[in-house]
Amino acid sequence: MKNAMIALAAATTVSLSATVLVPSVYAQEETAVSEKISTASDRLVTLLKEEGESELQDVFAPAFLNAVPPAQFNAMTQQLTSQFGPVLRMKSLVPVNETTANIQIEFEKAIGNGVMSVNARCPISD
Repeated sequence: MKNAMIALAAATTVSLSATVLVPSVYAQEETAVSEKISTASDRLVTLLKEEGESELQDVFAPAFLNAVPPAQFNAMTQQLTSQFGPVLRMKSLVPVNETTANIQIEFEKAIGNGVMSVNARCPISD
């Protein structure tokens, strides 16, 4: 775990250094976090903290639930939290575009990296 964190830190440092060297002419425009992504990430963290007590249908699309049924999702969540401790927060939410973001979920003993996408056509309400 320590080696993985050191490698991640080294990769981050290299990435940041490379970004500094890119002229601003070539720099990409920063994408703002959309309301859909923000709401979905809040729901995901709440779901992970409650260990499956919330309705998965309120967070995930039917296509996702067909690929990862609720029992499998709950088993994966239980395995992650038993190994890495409880979910603390969404550590990082970096939008790729309006419907996709790179995420980091902070557990007590680890940080999980992933990609989150929301359906552009589905309304998300609180």
